[in-house]
Amino acid sequence: MNAFMVWSKGERRVLALRHPRMPNAEISKQLGMAWKQLTDAERRPFIDEAKRLRAIHLAEHPGYKYRPRRRHPHPSATASFPSNTSNADNGKGKVNGSYIT
Repeated sequence: MNAFMVWSKGERRVLALRHPRMPNAEISKQLGMAWKQLTDAERRPFIDEAKRLRAIHLAEHPGYKYRPRRRHPHPSATASFPSNTSNADNGKGKVNGSYIT
């Protein structure tokens, strides 16, 4: 977890409680702008906490390597399309330029 995430974890709750109807995307924008306005001295405790959390994670999971998984398309997104076979080949497909019989 990086320093921004450590800081925003608590700030997000406060902002969401103050503005219960604010969409999450808008909360994220507000948090980003507020983080950019913090001085290095104000950020320092969160940077230190992020380093501490990183060290704990490395100690608990020494061989860990981040490997994101590929997303599989949703079944409805892969709707079947009409085949490329025409009536001329009587439903038989073409392979290497020749019709399959």
